[in-house]
Amino acid sequence: MKKSVLLAALKLSVLLLLVSTLVYLNAENVKPEADVEYIELRHGGKVPLIEDPCIHDTTAKQEAEALVTKHQTKKWNLSSKVAEAKIEIAEINAKKLDHVEHLATIIERSFYLWACKNGYKIRNTRSLGPYYFKKDDKTNMVISVGVKAEGYLPFQGLRKGSASLALDERGQSMETYYLQVVISDANPKPNEKFSKELDGEAQKIINQIIEYSYVWGLEYYSTIVEKAK
Repeated sequence: MKKSVLLAALKLSVLLLLVSTLVYLNAENVKPEADVEYIELRHGGKVPLIEDPCIHDTTAKQEAEALVTKHQTKKWNLSSKVAEAKIEIAEINAKKLDHVEHLATIIERSFYLWACKNGYKIRNTRSLGPYYFKKDDKTNMVISVGVKAEGYLPFQGLRKGSASLALDERGQSMETYYLQVVISDANPKPNEKFSKELDGEAQKIINQIIEYSYVWGLEYYSTIVEKAK
């Protein structure tokens, strides 16, 4: 009798240990939603304040293949898409897009992948949309990147360098939108003033984004031409 009671007690203790272990492991591996900070958008709905661009991992080739498959499935004519793609390929190879709208399009469509590859995060705002940022915790320098109307790119701290490239006109007021980079000191010293010492570094980032967008665009448009045959 005593043996059976002891055996039952032992089985119960082992079962409780397994359950508690599973609960602990689950709590360690699953991040509670309460830990994610959300913001309310001006026009309704909510989004995470900070997002990882790497979750948007669709490549240029995959996007192009999806477009061609959609047209073929619905029996839509692809000739205009192919003609446009050939023009874009020629312009990208010449490192000169004749229409800033085309440059703006491939920059914004390739931004997720560029940000993912370069260690940036997405910061969403209530009324100005998303932008990208990266902080160096050792130096407190923050790089902010986005396509916005002039002066509308949010950044943290004191500006130490900036660069911009005019793109297309959009919005109700048909404002010119710019590819913008601001490098700032998130923890400036008392009485420290803004400067332009890092303008050159900001321009390098602009150039890197453009080069990456050309790589993305070439893969995207070449895939359309290839798959549409």
